[in-house]
Amino acid sequence: MTTRTNEQVIAELGWTRKVLRDITGVTPIYWRPPFGDIDDRVRAISIAMNLKPIIWTRINATMDFDTNDWGMIGGSSTAISTLDKWNEIMNVEANISTGFIALEHDLFEQTVDLAVGYILPEALAHQPKFNMTPIVECLDMPLANAYLETNDNSTNPPPLTAYLANRTIPGTTPPAGSSNSTGSSGGNPSASGSSDGSSGGSPGSSEKSGASSMMAVGPALLTAALGVVGSVGAIFL
Repeated sequence: MTTRTNEQVIAELGWTRKVLRDITGVTPIYWRPPFGDIDDRVRAISIAMNLKPIIWTRINATMDFDTNDWGMIGGSSTAISTLDKWNEIMNVEANISTGFIALEHDLFEQTVDLAVGYILPEALAHQPKFNMTPIVECLDMPLANAYLETNDNSTNPPPLTAYLANRTIPGTTPPAGSSNSTGSSGGNPSASGSSDGSSGGSPGSSEKSGASSMMAVGPALLTAALGVVGSVGAIFL
């Protein structure tokens, strides 16, 4: 996504969201960047489009919680290597004190069979027992907050509304109780997890590169993204 222009980012996010809404009847407000490829520009555009980025856990430069099952179709990985990576994740998980987000893919029959036939049963049988939850519950929100149509703003507003309500303008006082830090909360698709991939030893990264990614999205950057959305992507809002 970071190699795309502003207009291309909006088009990819907007048309994908429209397809999902047409099929399911609801509009998601969370997304996982392909390959974990995201920067502050893409993040600002997605937030302006009411889409909060979610990234799987990354412990360090060489260890993340991607099972690499996506490579089975192209031959860069196998069922055995995918299960080996899952076992590696389980070994690392035992040494962290927070939840985590593990990445699997449902794009192909082979990856689904592997997840349902092996990874999920092993996760369910894990001791101590994992608290496996949807991403929205991982973020300590009710399930209704997962979709634009069902989010009533009473417990947590959509990403753009929340950002505009809590951002700090230079020279002003932050809203009461606000914080610039990112925290972990229990639960994820395979165990328990945290938003933006921060988990036990992880640098709190929302970027595949592992570089710090929670830098404040400045008002000018968000305003620019909003302008692009308004002029190019209004159809998707």
